[in-house]
Amino acid sequence: SRQLDRWLNNPTVDDRGLGKRAIDLIVAEGKQVAEGLPGHQRAEILALCDEVEALSDQFAKLCAAGLGDTPEAQEIARRLNAKLHELKKQIQTAVVGRVVEDFMDVATPLKQFMEAVNVPEGTPGRDQNFAQKAAALQAFSDRAAKTSRMVAAGGSGGNKKLAEILLSSAAQIDSLTPQLISAGRIRMNYPGSKAAEEHLNNLKQQYADTIARMRAHCDQATDPADFIKASEEQMQKHTFLCEEAIRQRQPQKMVDNTTGIARLANRVLAVVNQEADNSEDPEYIGKLNACAAEIQNRVPQMVQDAKAVATNISDPQAAECKRVLDYLAVSEVIDTMEDLVQFLKDLSPCLSKVTREVSAREKELTHQVHSEILVRCMEQVKILAPILICSMKVYIHIVEQDGKGAGEAAENRNYLAARMSDEIQEIIRVLQLTTYDEDQSELDNLTVLKKLSNAIRNKMETAMDWLANPYALKGGVGEKALRQIVENALKIADRCLPQHASAIRKVASDVTSMTNALCELRQDGKGTTPQAENLAREIRGRLTDLNRAVQDAVIGVSRLVILHEEAEDGNAMPDLSRPVQAVSIAVTNLVKVGRETINNSDDDILKQDMPHSLARVEDASQLLEQASAMLRADPYSGPARKKLIEGSRGILQGTSALLLCFDESEVRKIIRSIFRGVFLPIEIIEIPD
Repeated sequence: SRQLDRWLNNPTVDDRGLGKRAIDLIVAEGKQVAEGLPGHQRAEILALCDEVEALSDQFAKLCAAGLGDTPEAQEIARRLNAKLHELKKQIQTAVVGRVVEDFMDVATPLKQFMEAVNVPEGTPGRDQNFAQKAAALQAFSDRAAKTSRMVAAGGSGGNKKLAEILLSSAAQIDSLTPQLISAGRIRMNYPGSKAAEEHLNNLKQQYADTIARMRAHCDQATDPADFIKASEEQMQKHTFLCEEAIRQRQPQKMVDNTTGIARLANRVLAVVNQEADNSEDPEYIGKLNACAAEIQNRVPQMVQDAKAVATNISDPQAAECKRVLDYLAVSEVIDTMEDLVQFLKDLSPCLSKVTREVSAREKELTHQVHSEILVRCMEQVKILAPILICSMKVYIHIVEQDGKGAGEAAENRNYLAARMSDEIQEIIRVLQLTTYDEDQSELDNLTVLKKLSNAIRNKMETAMDWLANPYALKGGVGEKALRQIVENALKIADRCLPQHASAIRKVASDVTSMTNALCELRQDGKGTTPQAENLAREIRGRLTDLNRAVQDAVIGVSRLVILHEEAEDGNAMPDLSRPVQAVSIAVTNLVKVGRETINNSDDDILKQDMPHSLARVEDASQLLEQASAMLRADPYSGPARKKLIEGSRGILQGTSALLLCFDESEVRKIIRSIFRGVFLPIEIIEIPD
């Protein structure tokens, strides 16, 4: 760097080409780093390398001609210096980004590979699973080795010893990985061989130690501030994906991204602790230790919150409330006006969303007590929020002046934050109690279906208007209406007969996929293209199909109830052969799928509970068939009507019990995956010393 600066600042002095060679080394370093980057980053760095090379050649020619102190040469030197700084910054940013991303999880690929090796003989798909996990381990190793070489080339800060260690680690990983995979294959083929097991374990330990050292040295080579900033950006990315998973009701995706946040937080904690150990400034060390303690307290709480959300993923309002709780939890560490402004920017949109969604949810509830609790709690939150902000502002003013009364101000702030948190917790409790408050009888079920059907019809015009307007923006009222139509249709699918449910889910899936594609086109300003207009036209057609499928489902559930009511009025019952036959076919298919589910499941509770529900549905179907036969003989038969109602009730309640049994099994899977993926790995839930 000194040779470079000397050449640019004193072009008339002969430096024997040292300045030019220094620039050439930086350019070579940039090109080497670019080789391991994705397309857009590679293109940016290579373009900068070309610009620096061109300017360097021009400047060197002017210096050689004795024109190094001319205005033209000085302008080229200025531009060259600026481009060099930009290139160095790009290299550093790229290297740090790769270190943060590629070494976020160094344990899972090896862990999953070893699990695949130990799968018992005779297990279906054993070889395919091993091949998949071995390929994943090889891909991870290749990526880690490439990043290590990239850090050695562009991130070691001229530390040759560190660069040599990184290059050596990369070579070791290149060598160890195929040996480890080969040893795993031998151990899998000869599970009883002690020699094969010992050889595999030795290679596994060597691999784990090498990859851990590689990560530690890569972390050491990066600037702590840049590392923390890049880690924060990755956490924000995972946070966005968590929120997307909650909206899409994908618990596994949410758990995976929460795990990523926890791993990143633990790595930041390690860097902060290392920085504190390397410092001799007591004040600086104190601030770092306070930050470390804060991270250490937050990670376990985040994991607990993730568990709560994942086990109740169908309730996005409750998840949004938990975000408000997270913000309230940091209110006690806000001690500057800048922090308070950022706190408000983060909290306000989240709190507004909670207010809107909880108010909308409250209007859906039919249980008056729950509805009143939500209204009361939201009113309290609206009152407390501005008072809390004022108390935080008062505390900051006191701290910035003489500090007198800071303790009382902090106590008042904490009290208000705690009260507001209590109200939010109560909202979460009620939301988790009530996905819907309706009783599970057949008549109440019909009431819910009709209510959802009416909601779909009411929003249909708004959705159609949005589709017809090629300039309508993403996120508008029309798009929200369309999304709510799909959401309500899926709720109907959960409550109707199987043959109607499958049709609704298929159309709803098509509408969602096409709407996502249309939103992307309109977001890119392509809403008027033939592709977008054809897509909008297709969505309108599919929405009409969805509405028709919903109406058919509601009619299918209500038909037998309506027939019973007509019979009670003294009218003769019509021939039910065709509808009962359709129900019998649907029940046969349902029972077949249920038994296949039992045979393929490893859930003992499901295997115990589901057969009873299947038997109930089968018995109810037989009651319907008997009622149909009796009514053909006597349309006014009282016993036949009784069997009809008992059969209808049995099918509706039995189907609901089946769905509940299956849903509970899925929840147990989620909980097991949470314990396997989040709570068990030591590196996630335990903070490193």
